Amino acid sequence: MSNKAIDLEKMSNKIEKEIDEHLKLKGYSKKTIKSYRNNIKRFLNHLDKSPEEITNKDIKEYMLFILEE
Repeated sequence: MSNKAIDLEKMSNKIEKEIDEHLKLKGYSKKTIKSYRNNIKRFLNHLDKSPEEITNKDIKEYMLFILEE
């Protein structure tokens, strides 16, 4: 496993935890939180970038990609 993959995994875990906490505080169900988490993982894996590198353009392109699947 490359260092970049390890770094992305650590970032993904940190983001996952922050999102879980945020959604729990907003009263989302465990099933909804799991769904959000899975979609975020798909997004990060698709881009193969660190979260700090993601732009609005990346998000828009990913949304279009999902709609065309």
